[in-house]
Amino acid sequence: MGDLVFLGGQVSLTGEGAVIDPGNMQAQTVTAMENIEKVLAELGLGLENIVKINTFYVGSQGEKDLQENASVRARYYRGPGPASTGIPFPYLAYEDMLIEIDCVAMV
Repeated sequence: MGDLVFLGGQVSLTGEGAVIDPGNMQAQTVTAMENIEKVLAELGLGLENIVKINTFYVGSQGEKDLQENASVRARYYRGPGPASTGIPFPYLAYEDMLIEIDCVAMV
């Protein structure tokens, strides 16, 4: 088994903490995934190295809210993709921030 890299929550914020694309789940998901891709690249890894991904999102427990971000995340992987967990919350740390994604990658 290879070494594991634990990547903390990636969000859609500027360096000053302003929400990018306020209220837009799909656009915030793209930004978070691009942030994950950048951090992994700095370690010589890619999205194909991710073995587990957790998504914390604002929404209900319904399938519609989960699919809104899962459909965007799925574009970043070849099948079958990593194990994935989606966890809905009534709100996240910043107003209008709708998603936070963390993951585990294997070297």
